[in-house]
Amino acid sequence: MKAVLDRLGDPRTIVATAREGETIALPVGKWHSLAPLILLPAAGLLGGVSLVLGGIAVIAGVVLLWAAPHWSRRDKIIGTAATLPVPIALVGIAFTAATTGPLDPGLLTLIAPGVLVPAAASVYLFRAGRRMSS
Repeated sequence: MKAVLDRLGDPRTIVATAREGETIALPVGKWHSLAPLILLPAAGLLGGVSLVLGGIAVIAGVVLLWAAPHWSRRDKIIGTAATLPVPIALVGIAFTAATTGPLDPGLLTLIAPGVLVPAAASVYLFRAGRRMSS
């Protein structure tokens, strides 16, 4: 028995060799999958309150989206592209507030695409995440 074990080699080497092609699936927490879905559309609303908060929400939402292992690369690209109206809306909000005042009704037309497009992407990502997990 000892001779057979000596021929096989060190158990740690055997385990390391067996695991070389193996990928490890990390467990996905509920918060990790919901945070981008909440932050991306909320960024447009937060931008109406504070440009800094809106910018932070966009960045955090995109980073969490790309860090999540349960969406495909295609889904992440779609989610990221859907956030493009948010910075455009934030710049428009800043410009409009500086020229006409913070309570201008035209701000709603700037905030709406910054919220609705990422909200539609969040619904898409939610459905894509459910397909991937089932």
